[in-house]
Amino acid sequence: DYTVPPQTADSAPVVYAWGESKVKFKNPSRFRYLKYELLASYDGYGALQDFRITPEPLTSPEIVSVSSEADGYAAAGIFKPNESWQSHKNHKGKFPHCLVIDFMQPIEITEINTLARPGFQLGMPTKFKIYASNNLKEWHRVSAVNVFED
Repeated sequence: DYTVPPQTADSAPVVYAWGESKVKFKNPSRFRYLKYELLASYDGYGALQDFRITPEPLTSPEIVSVSSEADGYAAAGIFKPNESWQSHKNHKGKFPHCLVIDFMQPIEITEINTLARPGFQLGMPTKFKIYASNNLKEWHRVSAVNVFED
């Protein structure tokens, strides 16, 4: 879902905002790891608000790798209400911003929901990919989003 703010002759460039990105699998798939690779944003930061898997995993997932974290915005925030992840200011513009999620064992996945932070906050991704793996070596791309092309 994208929102295009109104534009006048004196306004700033058009900004495409999105609230939720859904990846639906035609058939249930089993993966242990998911990797988010943020390739571009409006301001050089990376950020995500929330992350959900359907069906919901029986065990709590963990972050096993993250490219950077801002103070007060740890990657584990994507699993907690009213929290979010944001890349560190020293990594501004240093793409890709990545985080890897471990479900502790392969789990069945039928849907992946990702939410950006509400409004136009730091780190609004404009281009990102999601990969899945069972061994951290072989990654399979399951989604590619570019808000300027989609």
